[in-house]
Amino acid sequence: MVDPVGDAVCTTNPSYGRGMSLALQQIYGLADVLTKYPTVSAEQAVAVAVLADSVFRPWYELSVRNDRERIARWRASIEGREPPPVEHLTL
Repeated sequence: MVDPVGDAVCTTNPSYGRGMSLALQQIYGLADVLTKYPTVSAEQAVAVAVLADSVFRPWYELSVRNDRERIARWRASIEGREPPPVEHLTL
């Protein structure tokens, strides 16, 4: 079984420049998972899925919120409306 790594798992807005950092975080986590579960098993698969979710989901969700806010601001500008208030987003 080959598990996807980095951008093959989750691609966010490339302007954020997080691809390599997230890939390295996942790779180190995978090393820990493989140390704990050295043979292919259901436990190993679950651990890999939990790892990927914990590494990527927060950044993915933040990217989606940031992109939606930016699009709403552009749209308001084009339509001559007041932009929506800035939402200070953190992980």
